[in-house]
Amino acid sequence: MFIVFAIVFQFANVTYISLLGDVAGANQFYKEDISFAYQVSTIGITFIFPLLFRIRFRFTSQQTLIACSLSLALLMLVCMVTTSLPLLLICAFFIGAIKMIGTFETLVSLQLIITPNKDYGVFFSIALGIVLLCGQVTGTTAVWLADRYDWRMMYVIMMLALAAQSLLMLLVMQHFRMVKKLPLYGIDWWGMFHWSILFSLISYVLMYGQVLDWFASEKITVAAFAATLWVLIILYRTFTHRRAFLQPRLFKLRNVTTAIVVIVIAQVFLNTTGSILGPFTGTIMHLDKLHTGALNWWIASGIIAGLCFGFWWFTRINGSFRYIFAIGFAALTLHHALLYFAFSNNAGEQQLCLPYFLKGFGNIVLFAAAGKYMTIGVRPDLFTQMLCYMAMFRNVLGNAITGAFFSNQAYQLSQDYLQRFSSRMHGTNLQSYMATLYNQSIKMGGSASDASILSGRTLYARVSREAMLLAGREIFGRVTVFGFIVLIALALYHFASPGVRQIPSWRKIFTAVRSQVNM
Repeated sequence: MFIVFAIVFQFANVTYISLLGDVAGANQFYKEDISFAYQVSTIGITFIFPLLFRIRFRFTSQQTLIACSLSLALLMLVCMVTTSLPLLLICAFFIGAIKMIGTFETLVSLQLIITPNKDYGVFFSIALGIVLLCGQVTGTTAVWLADRYDWRMMYVIMMLALAAQSLLMLLVMQHFRMVKKLPLYGIDWWGMFHWSILFSLISYVLMYGQVLDWFASEKITVAAFAATLWVLIILYRTFTHRRAFLQPRLFKLRNVTTAIVVIVIAQVFLNTTGSILGPFTGTIMHLDKLHTGALNWWIASGIIAGLCFGFWWFTRINGSFRYIFAIGFAALTLHHALLYFAFSNNAGEQQLCLPYFLKGFGNIVLFAAAGKYMTIGVRPDLFTQMLCYMAMFRNVLGNAITGAFFSNQAYQLSQDYLQRFSSRMHGTNLQSYMATLYNQSIKMGGSASDASILSGRTLYARVSREAMLLAGREIFGRVTVFGFIVLIALALYHFASPGVRQIPSWRKIFTAVRSQVNM
């Protein structure tokens, strides 16, 4: 039942990326507005982490889960009907935060069932597997419902599911408290506010930069200046405030820093496809939303395979971190190598199945291993802060920075190839081709003027398509070479020794958290 609750929480979103065009068109938003709202939701997920234990020790599971379910249902209703972008962004932040509270409450309640020996590696494999798997299934389900009924149907079903879930929790769960109530005292709420504002400003610059022409826009310049100012504010508060939102000693832990580097590198591999494969499947392969969404089932199958592999590795092998990191990066490197050769005008859906599978497999393996590696030497009082630190690069900075970088690279390379093609075109070489297009248009009943315009557009579309293909292949080729460099670096780096990193008991966690409150 708790697993079902966790899945329902994961299905609740401020918006669904697979419905980007439908939501933007219905509510008169730009696509960048919807993407920014989704990014703000991940910021809410990220900066609620340091408060998760405090919430768990203040309220019972029944109180927390019912409150989260009803709040999410109300916020999703607002997101479905609002045409106000500021209101949508506020709802997005709270949806992300509340969704994370509910997911954490359900999954940690199952930790002894998931891993009786309290191994972090096994727990992260299962927990992250559920989260990533739901992310793929959610997008596919939303597309199917939008095609059969309406884009709002996903919101309606989720609101009904959350309401039914609340009623079920009220009937079958007990008002049980495992430890003494710990008041919500001593929380650095201003610190949470400042961190959230900083990452919102960074995300704004990266999301809207290309559309607004980066620093040629006054809005981007002001946002970048404000972000710089907020960095100074956060640094001052972090090193002077007694109960800082994120403790300075967190950034000094070597294993945490190493795992963050692994996560950042992994984001380079995971965010290339979002900027390039979307135009490829739509423009070159002419796949509609249903067929594009169906390809996500291969990512889902890769996640399931990676989940099973991680469970087997951490329970049976528990070998060096070097090997499991190498397996994850090898899968993502092969993913890009296969896409490099698949990029052509004759590509079919079957050529994307294995690359998509490898992406899902490498994703879950790397992040489960990085999550376990981060826990080495981390005390219980820093555990949720460590998760927040990881989520900064996993959910916010990694997605936004690498996504913006590869999107800009794809655009710049496409324009470069388009200029090269244009400079080498000669009238005599194009005469026969243009004449063929012109005659075909005349035979279809068009006038001479219409035939001339149509033939010109057709030629430009073909040249643009070839430029896009070459740009995509170049990026995939570069990332493949980078993957081999990463594999060599893994062979040379000395990682900490593997072992069973046990999850501490609730009493130890409670004692550590209470000591922070009494500081």
